[in-house]
Amino acid sequence: MSEDKVFSEQEVALILQRAAERQRAQGQGGLTLPELERIAEEAGLNPALVRQVAAELEDQPHPVADGLIPALRVCFEKTLPTALKETDLTSLRELIQAEMNEPGRFERQGQTLTWQTIARVPTFPQNGTYAQNPYNQRDIRITVYPRGTTTTIRVEEKLTNLAGAMFGGWLGGLGGGLLGVSLALGFGVFRSPLVTLILISAALWLGYAVARQSFDAVTRERTVQLQRLFSRLVALT
Repeated sequence: MSEDKVFSEQEVALILQRAAERQRAQGQGGLTLPELERIAEEAGLNPALVRQVAAELEDQPHPVADGLIPALRVCFEKTLPTALKETDLTSLRELIQAEMNEPGRFERQGQTLTWQTIARVPTFPQNGTYAQNPYNQRDIRITVYPRGTTTTIRVEEKLTNLAGAMFGGWLGGLGGGLLGVSLALGFGVFRSPLVTLILISAALWLGYAVARQSFDAVTRERTVQLQRLFSRLVALT
């Protein structure tokens, strides 16, 4: 290949992406920010813009999945060039207590401060139903890691309980209810296995669509709440 060939922006992105994938396949990790800046400078890009984009990326929530499978985790994390004092940790602790309406507890290991929601034990009234639905419980973990002259703040929520409540409820309720109707119509009215299969598929898809819409709405609400708390923790550090 000629060394004078000029690659387009799309080709540059594709080359770097494939090179990174092959590096990961060889068991070699990612790149540090200085390494990214050096590569950008060699490629004719402004290293300051790389640092700016990396900082913006840190402030965004990181879902673990996309497409038909919903993200089951929201996470914010940022490392600040700040050394915390004991009074700073006290202020962060007071802010977390003021912002979080969920039952939780603090843990302190050295300089590391962690707040995590408490798993509530379901109780059963006389009618046998849950007084506290375990699927409605939030799984939030907030950690402050002071390390020398830097401090890392991490706010994370696992959405497994929420997914169980939304998808289990809607698919079991709406999808299950329409399933009986689909069978009755398919075999009783149309007398066609193919029509029955189509009706069953439509019922399940409708249940999934309603559950996914509800799940995404609650996830967005929780993400806004966690992002607001994360921004206040960063500003206070």
